Amino acid sequence: MFFSGCFVLQGSKGSPIEWVSTHRYHHQFTDTKKDPHSPIQSLWFSHMGWMLDGRRRQFQKELGGLKNVEDLRKQPFYRFLLRTNLLHSIALGGVLIVVGGFPFLVWGVVRSLTR
Repeated sequence: MFFSGCFVLQGSKGSPIEWVSTHRYHHQFTDTKKDPHSPIQSLWFSHMGWMLDGRRRQFQKELGGLKNVEDLRKQPFYRFLLRTNLLHSIALGGVLIVVGGFPFLVWGVVRSLTR
């Protein structure tokens, strides 16, 4: 579980707590207007568009915020990842630049966003 939490961070999907919350709302409201990434809006939106939508966090608040992940919010490790989400992305960028320069940075970011 802890390794998958770190991989979610590096995949530019937000913190594991936010990702799990969205995933649970998706399964609770599958293919309805309340589904955070429903194909009803479009195939593009259901696959990638929902992550780029600036209203994503507001929409999640309307559904109940992070109330559906209280089990994760009680765990110190996941709270730490939630608080330090941005730092992990910056650290990954630094490592990619040092190891392989700009091409690694672009590949690491583009690849993580398209998975």
